[in-house]
Amino acid sequence: MGSVIGLVGSPRKQQGYTHRLVRAVLDGAEALGARTRLEHLADWDLEACTACGRPCFSAGTCQISATAAELTDVVNEHDALVIGAPVYVWQVNALTHAFMDRYRLPDNASLGRKPNGRAAVPVIVAGGTGTGVFGATRSMLDFLCLWSYRSLEPVLATRYNLEAAIETARGRGAELARAAEVSRPFSGVAELISYYDALRYGNLGRVDEMLWLARQARHLGYSHGGQIEALIEEAEAAIAADPPTAAAKAVQAFELARGPL
Repeated sequence: MGSVIGLVGSPRKQQGYTHRLVRAVLDGAEALGARTRLEHLADWDLEACTACGRPCFSAGTCQISATAAELTDVVNEHDALVIGAPVYVWQVNALTHAFMDRYRLPDNASLGRKPNGRAAVPVIVAGGTGTGVFGATRSMLDFLCLWSYRSLEPVLATRYNLEAAIETARGRGAELARAAEVSRPFSGVAELISYYDALRYGNLGRVDEMLWLARQARHLGYSHGGQIEALIEEAEAAIAADPPTAAAKAVQAFELARGPL
């Protein structure tokens, strides 16, 4: 079996849900014999990229931060990657972004120009209302696409589906352990972008997110279960022909389940 590194982007470290989800992916990988390592980005002195203009892409490493260069080396020593981030203001949080902005692959290995094809699992955790989870997921998938990782389906967690998401994470870890045995580089940019566009959460919008959240939270509004299901069905039927009506019904379904946004 190969080796898997898990990165936790939450500053809460072991106290946060992001740690629990990334740990669950690693547990699933370990159960199949993969070697694992877990790192909290908060333990690394990562600062925002300054756009210094130095040749970090061609050199394959950050040119001004020894910490970022070291962490890049640690990640690239492994056969597969798990990267988990909390959602802050509908985006991947700044700590995770600092890593994403400074990460590089050797020999300009981005956008299918050079082989990578290592497997990855993005983990996105949205607390509070859960909104913003799809946008943050897309940002993470864009990062993995740029560096030609072969991402498995993401793991999305909110307070409405946390325990189910942990079980999903363990299963995804088992998939990752198998995928880590052999890298599968993309043949080029066309295959790369078509692969990412086909991932489940790669092209979904805000109304799709509201419908997904309504499904995750509907158990909270059990007394309105029938009405919530009807609103979801009506929104899905209207989403192509009448987006404003679809949005209104999706929001109504979600708020009926969990309360006003």
